[in-house]
Amino acid sequence: MSRQTKRQFINRWIDRTPYLLMGMAGCIFLLLIVSPIFASKKLDKTITLAPEQTQVFGPVDIPTQLFGTARVEVEATMSKQRWATYEVQLLDKDNKILVAGIKNAWRETGTWYEDGESGTWDEQDKNSGFDLRLRKAEPVSIAVTLVEVSDNKGRAVSEVVPLRVTAYTGTIETTPLWFACISLVILGVMRAGK
Repeated sequence: MSRQTKRQFINRWIDRTPYLLMGMAGCIFLLLIVSPIFASKKLDKTITLAPEQTQVFGPVDIPTQLFGTARVEVEATMSKQRWATYEVQLLDKDNKILVAGIKNAWRETGTWYEDGESGTWDEQDKNSGFDLRLRKAEPVSIAVTLVEVSDNKGRAVSEVVPLRVTAYTGTIETTPLWFACISLVILGVMRAGK
C-alpha cells in the first residue's frame, strides 16, 4: 500500500507589508500624475500700480471641489535695490474680507569680494499667495493694493510696480505627496529586505 503525501502551501508566514506599502506609494504617485488635470486657471492679469493705488479683480467663481483648493498668487516685478509692500485681499460678494495678507517684496543686487575673487549676486523675494477652500461655491473678488515702494535704505520712492495676479481652482499641493510617496517606497524596500 502506497501512501500519498498531501502538500499544502501555507502563506501565513509571507509578509504582505512591502506589497501594501508599495501599493500605497503607487496610488499616491498616480495622484501626483493626474493632479494637474483638476487645476484650471480662472484669472491671469498683469497690472501696474503706483503707491497707495488699489485694483480690484472679479468676481471670480470659486466652486466647491472634491479635490484641490483655490489658489491666488501675486508676483511683483521689482527694479534693482527696491522694496515694495503690497496687500492682497479676497472679498466675498458683500465685500467682506475672507482672507488678507501683506507682502514685503524686495530685490537687491551687489558685488562680492573674497580671497582675490569677485562676482555679482542678485536676490529677491517677490511672490505671495493664498490657498483656500470655501464651504460653498461663491464669487470672490481679489483686491491688490500697493502700499509703498522704497529703496534699500528705506527712503520712499515714487515709482510704479508691475504685479501679476493669477487665480486657480482645483490645485493640489504636491510637496507632502512627494514626501509620502518616497517615504513609503523606502519603508517598503526596507521591509522587503527583512
